[in-house]
Amino acid sequence: MSLEERIDRIEQVIEKQNSGIQDLIRVSRIFLEQQERVAAQITGLRDAHSDLREIQKRDHEEWAAGMKELREAQADTDERLNILIATVDRIIRSWGNGGKSEE
Repeated sequence: MSLEERIDRIEQVIEKQNSGIQDLIRVSRIFLEQQERVAAQITGLRDAHSDLREIQKRDHEEWAAGMKELREAQADTDERLNILIATVDRIIRSWGNGGKSEE
């Protein structure tokens, strides 16, 4: 193999290596761009998750307050029903005694 053939062959190998390096650089750029996009999406999801947790917290607090009001209203209703039952019971017992009060 002559010196020129060897130089030509070396130049071809160098060109192939340069082409491979350029391809690797392109792939690296694409990878980095995709990694940045994924990082941005993760940040967006994290923010959305945080917002959702805040909404859930507020909804739970509103639900808990509503349940407290409902329990208080139910207790008031129970008390009034007990008073009504006692009153009706007294009236019925007084009718059973010929209209005389047991008091």
